Amino acid sequence: MKSKEQAAIDYHKCNPKNSNKLAFLAGVAFAEQWISLEDELPEIVKNNNSDFVLLLFEDHFTIGSLNNNGYGWRDFWGNPIIYEILGWRPINRK
Repeated sequence: MKSKEQAAIDYHKCNPKNSNKLAFLAGVAFAEQWISLEDELPEIVKNNNSDFVLLLFEDHFTIGSLNNNGYGWRDFWGNPIIYEILGWRPINRK
């Protein structure tokens, strides 16, 4: 996933004459993107788990993490995720 800084550089290269309003709207769109599971999974950072991320489902979302030890996706309380995950996004962007 791109950092905010890289996204800003890429946007500016493609649209160097756009106004600040358009740049702001592009930043908002970038921050609101959901990442598909096919494109990328959260990085495993400690104890075979990812940091907590927002998980998107068809009619709701929750906070969860990915376990790399065969347990799969878990919600904030440690329960297995039984719904189809449509996307995810980090809670904090770097």
